Amino acid sequence: MKPPLLPPNPRTIALRLLSRRAYSAAELTERLARREVPPEQIATTLAWLQDKQLLSDEQVAASVVRLSVRHGRFWLQGKLHQRGIAKETAEQALAARSAADDQELALAEARRQSTALAGLPRELQRRRLTGRLLRRGFAATVVRDVCRQVLS
Repeated sequence: MKPPLLPPNPRTIALRLLSRRAYSAAELTERLARREVPPEQIATTLAWLQDKQLLSDEQVAASVVRLSVRHGRFWLQGKLHQRGIAKETAEQALAARSAADDQELALAEARRQSTALAGLPRELQRRRLTGRLLRRGFAATVVRDVCRQVLS
């Protein structure tokens, strides 16, 4: 007969999760709570991870902003909020991306999309391209300028 299994150590669970991808403190708290880890153990585990510099909301936010090259500022704000990143931390990470960067990214996305829209009436192209760029989180003024540039 096998001895009963001991519940896994919260640090082990957290390290296993962090070995796959970066998590924010809020995401890790939620994951540990799902595994029925007591709140005081969650707090000590998070403090230990932060002390060892294995958990950083700033690094997670910067990574999301850096790797999301097909999305605009509004989408990124929503994504960071969804991942439990504090508003101040999110704003610091978004400061690394300028309005000119958003303009360039939107233009690149519009050019990629415009090949698929070739042959459609101009108004339909404009509507579809506008919708796509807005869904990707680009500002309306950026979308308007990019659509004029690509469809002219």
